[in-house]
Amino acid sequence: MSDKISVIVPIYNGEKYLVRCLDSLKRQTWQNIEFLLIDDGSKDGSAAICQRYAAKDNRFVYRYKENGGVSSARNLGLELATGDYIGFCDCDDWVDDVFYQLLLEAAYEKNAEMVVCGYVEESGDSPKAVSQKGACRLLTQDDALTEMLLGKISGAVWNKLIAAKMAKNSRFSEDIRFGEDALYCTDVLLQAQTIAHANTIVYHYVWNGDSVMHVGFKAYTWDSLTANLRAMEKLACMPENVVNAQRTGLVRTVCFLLEASDKAHVLKKERYQSCKKILRENKSKAVISPLTFGEKCRYYTFKSGRVFLDIYCKASPVLYRVYRSLKR
Repeated sequence: MSDKISVIVPIYNGEKYLVRCLDSLKRQTWQNIEFLLIDDGSKDGSAAICQRYAAKDNRFVYRYKENGGVSSARNLGLELATGDYIGFCDCDDWVDDVFYQLLLEAAYEKNAEMVVCGYVEESGDSPKAVSQKGACRLLTQDDALTEMLLGKISGAVWNKLIAAKMAKNSRFSEDIRFGEDALYCTDVLLQAQTIAHANTIVYHYVWNGDSVMHVGFKAYTWDSLTANLRAMEKLACMPENVVNAQRTGLVRTVCFLLEASDKAHVLKKERYQSCKKILRENKSKAVISPLTFGEKCRYYTFKSGRVFLDIYCKASPVLYRVYRSLKR
């Protein structure tokens, strides 16, 4: 067991959390490893922190680039990576000491080209473990794509270890700022034949108000729809169960975008009409049945007309408070 791992860490104005992240990487029990710190034009003290780690530990490699977004930073990391396997870590997250060793051992055990694991969603004082029960299991390409598209496996890149031959053969779409992870993972999975799901929870994903995911509805949030439509093209020739799972994911994305943009008062008529068309085109039982009860309610409400969407968005906070009170 001497394979080298390359870990790509995109960084932009991350000084608030960066030391915790880099300290966790420094403690990794797998020693044949490099950490590619890709500074995407930070304007805070991130550069000085990275340079300090690189000066003291030759496993850390620091590179600065002009700001171009997280996808361009990850793509530069892919170009620089020299490892046999490639992982990703966001600069505001952290990992347990055995993270990369456990994933690599799972890859060896199952002879897998990709390993995915559970993670802890860190949010204030209430961390939440997100994983599946059971022993390490081997998935086929179809199974892995279906589970990812249905949300049973995260579409993020940071809880995965990928054989370099596949990881470097794909690139992140630099014109997409929301949903780029899942699109990249789709590309990688289309090359993979064996995927292992390790029942380990060793990655800590930080849910905070500073990251791109949590700053409210922005124009680029619509990129997730573009990512879904591109994935649909890539998966068009896959088996029916994979295609249906992708369409289920598309319906979920459209409903999320409609609700979020309507609540933010930025939903334009033309955008609603195009989304309603997508919802009405994806109405088969195979596509709708995987949705939860709440998701089905949103689906049938949102495709019925703009007025019903508006009523739902205005009433949902009250309904949620009633639901919470009943649960108590």
